[in-house]
Amino acid sequence: MDMDGFWLLTDYIQTCGGQVHYRGHGVFGWDPAANCYLMFWFDSMGSIAPSPARGRLDGNRLVFAQEGPMGHSRYIYDLQGDGKYRFSIEHSKDGKAWSMFMEGTYHRV
Repeated sequence: MDMDGFWLLTDYIQTCGGQVHYRGHGVFGWDPAANCYLMFWFDSMGSIAPSPARGRLDGNRLVFAQEGPMGHSRYIYDLQGDGKYRFSIEHSKDGKAWSMFMEGTYHRV
């Protein structure tokens, strides 16, 4: 947590064979005017989102949605307790037919 507890900062490092292949930095917060969560993501691929992803709680899932030049994206954090969550990214060209881009289970170490 940073900025007096208003923002959650996350860092992600993906390695394979001892080499770093991908880095990401996330900034998460709450927008009281829009009544939703915000997610800003920056990574080593260099793409810049035109706006933050906006999210809502759906039970134990925090679901963010974003639209950009390549179509629609959903980022789903399925909070499973005990420091564990399942994360997935889905993409759609039209916002109706979705396909899985990636998914994984993460836990606190």
